[in-house]
Amino acid sequence: MHIILGRTLDGGAYPTVLEGFDGSAGKLHLGPAGFLARLEQLLGIPTPLDHEPVRVAEYAKRIAAHDDSNRFYSASRRADPWRVARKLLSLRDELVSAGWNGKLPANASVRLKGFSELEEMSNRFPVAPGHPDRLLKVCERLTLLSAGIECLELIDPPSSFPKLWRDVFQTLRQNGTQVWHKTETPARASGDLGLAQKALVGKSNSKVTGDGSLLRIEAKTLMEAAEATSACLSSLLRNRGPDSVVLIRDGEPRASLVLEPAIRRHDLASPGLTLESSHRPATQILPLFLGLAWEPVDPDLLLQFLTLPSSPLPARAREDLRRALSAAPGYGSQSWKQARKGVIDAIREKYGTQQAGDADRRIKDWLDDVARTPAGQGMPIEQAVRLTRQVEDWANRRAHSDETDPFFLQAKEQAFTMCRLLELHPEKTITRLELGRLLFDILQTGISYEIRSKEQESIHLVASPASVFGRVPIVIWWQCVGSSAFVPTKCFWSDEEVRALENAGCHLLSSTDILLENARASRRPVLCATQLLILVQPEQAFGEPQESHPIWNEIAMKIAPTEAEQLKITALTDSLIAGGQFALKPIQTQRKSLPEPKPLWNVPPIHLTPRHVESATSLEILLGCPLRWTLQYKARIRDPLEVIVERELLYGSLAHQIVGDYLSNFIGKTLPEPDTARIAIAGKFDRCVALEAATLIKPGRDRERIYVRQTMSRATGVLVELLQRGGYRIDSIEEEHSGSFDLGELQGRTDLIVRRAKDGMRAIIDLKWSRDKRRVEALKNGTALQLAVYSYFVRGKNVWPSTAYFIFPTAQLYSTDRTAFPGCTFIPGPTEEQMWGNVVLSIRKIRASLDAGKVDVPCFSDTDGKAPAKEPEGMSIEAPCTWCDFKMFCRYE
Repeated sequence: MHIILGRTLDGGAYPTVLEGFDGSAGKLHLGPAGFLARLEQLLGIPTPLDHEPVRVAEYAKRIAAHDDSNRFYSASRRADPWRVARKLLSLRDELVSAGWNGKLPANASVRLKGFSELEEMSNRFPVAPGHPDRLLKVCERLTLLSAGIECLELIDPPSSFPKLWRDVFQTLRQNGTQVWHKTETPARASGDLGLAQKALVGKSNSKVTGDGSLLRIEAKTLMEAAEATSACLSSLLRNRGPDSVVLIRDGEPRASLVLEPAIRRHDLASPGLTLESSHRPATQILPLFLGLAWEPVDPDLLLQFLTLPSSPLPARAREDLRRALSAAPGYGSQSWKQARKGVIDAIREKYGTQQAGDADRRIKDWLDDVARTPAGQGMPIEQAVRLTRQVEDWANRRAHSDETDPFFLQAKEQAFTMCRLLELHPEKTITRLELGRLLFDILQTGISYEIRSKEQESIHLVASPASVFGRVPIVIWWQCVGSSAFVPTKCFWSDEEVRALENAGCHLLSSTDILLENARASRRPVLCATQLLILVQPEQAFGEPQESHPIWNEIAMKIAPTEAEQLKITALTDSLIAGGQFALKPIQTQRKSLPEPKPLWNVPPIHLTPRHVESATSLEILLGCPLRWTLQYKARIRDPLEVIVERELLYGSLAHQIVGDYLSNFIGKTLPEPDTARIAIAGKFDRCVALEAATLIKPGRDRERIYVRQTMSRATGVLVELLQRGGYRIDSIEEEHSGSFDLGELQGRTDLIVRRAKDGMRAIIDLKWSRDKRRVEALKNGTALQLAVYSYFVRGKNVWPSTAYFIFPTAQLYSTDRTAFPGCTFIPGPTEEQMWGNVVLSIRKIRASLDAGKVDVPCFSDTDGKAPAKEPEGMSIEAPCTWCDFKMFCRYE
């Protein structure tokens, strides 16, 4: 058996075992993890693997028994016991890898004494074996048996491996295995690439000429870099085979999501890019479900839970509950309760009682009956285990059903591991922060999936630049940026501790040696390329600025020290597109675009028939923009995913809910005193905010919550005072209305109807949380359509009720009738009856146009930049272009 071992080869290697052969047997390219598993198999001592978080939890239990509050780690452990346990375990493994036997060295420090005492507790508090423990067992076994390995070739020097690995190499050599270090020799390329290779080994000080053999692609963004890389790759493969190219996928793994689609757009075979990610629907159930087990419920987490396509909740329930949560972001709000009841009734009507009962049970199990821990308190471990077991059982059932998503097995494994961590927790309760730490580590335990599987006739792909150790014509180093370079952490041990450990036979690798060895390994792609080396460097990735990789700095310093010389070997995306370096082939695609901007759309009239029921909102949209009305109500184009409502809409909805509930207690009765109303609203806000607007109680929202509370309380007192001044009593709150009009049926709901005690005259007040200017302009210009519709509903035989806007932030009442509302801000404007007449006139004109199949686009501007003139008669509502969701259709700029 011939094994080639390298420190980075667990992520793939070039050349492959088939390089130069039609078939290969007994030859392996392995990294440390793969080689250790192979040795255990050959020696008959396979070790069951435990997830690293389980080892941390076991070690944390040992630390808890050892900690007497005076240890060197005690202060840190009080702040974050999980992170301290993880750090101490990594230090312990580092010591064992370096040859430490667990005994206390002579002249040892307090810290080394602590580690020695922890090691003495291993019988009482065992920890699953890690890599160092497995290596010790392999060393012992090798003294008794031969591993049957004929040749072990190291591409990294033995000195770069920890001491235990060096002991393994020595024992293998004693057992007859040929062990040697493969030395690196430059590929002796020509041109600028050859100069770079000679410079890296200290044999040249010549300057670059710009012959194209060494090229840095500099791009503004990651997307731009991916397109440039794919275009260059496409050009290179026209006259070469894919075996001649190695792509190094370096840097942030998420960048594969950008590079893979770009490669496919250029019609190239996928090299099989993979992505390490915990953001898969099946694996998000556990963190979201445990996150919802705290009180008050976080509406953002709840929205994510309802949005997941793989969920224990019925799909129909998720859709309706998501919509209710968007309107009132709080678990248990009135909107939520109504939506929940409506879901069960709808399922019962369509699918029967059994299906409705199953849906109701699932909602109870996953939302209603979940025991929740108040924020700031610790969750009982038994409760956390019970919730985690629930997720494990669900994932296990889904994994063995007809589902095709393989990540249900991963979700089951994560939940199982989480239960083990919780059972090992040294306390009876766990804080929210600690639970989050455990979840974070659990979700990083290796969810690796292929974006696309490796296809035939694809280029070679490696995950690390140090994985290239054989000659190859072309090397493309994707994301050759500073953030991808390995930087060792500062040594934890003091010089005195290092000397004490060395005297005891424990030899730690120094940070300097590690840094130098990694720098040497990063030169391999440069030294192995024979024809062309391309370094791809985006200026920013995922919002973070990127610096040059040290390998580029080293090359530039030696063969291109000036900016002018660096420009000779640098290609900007503009020069690439112009064909300055490669004969790029443009992507030939047939694109379908939206219609050109135009003032009128012609649509078959059959698609523009009147709706059976209209509302004040739909009529306002129709008058403001017939195209938007057509797209929203006839084409039914809308956003498929609900999001948490915007702030002003949230405040308005909360004010309607709280103020409406409070004032409903005084329907037909004497109104309370303003001060009493203010106090009552403030108290009701405190009781309801967690149910109706839980986003306001999240961390960092204190000032906003106080502002909304105070504004709502003050405004309610002013409103009550104005009603008392006018001699009004409340007639109805949130009353539903319906009636017929020219187009059919009209429905709506009034916020507040009041009745004057002296003459029984009714008036309507619309409550708003918005800018005063917009409402003032609507009253002045006669475009307050909602008020006109409400007055139309409540009108008598010859009397149209007066109307007004009440604005919460400024506590102002605006009306065109100062006699009906004493103390209001008077706005001169048309009456409600006049506004309704203008509404009917405009609707008839628009309806006639729609019946003829013509849809006007009011925001359209013709070539001379002048907008079409507005109708001289009727109600001319300004098109809502600035906040409209349909700009992509009308092409509004």
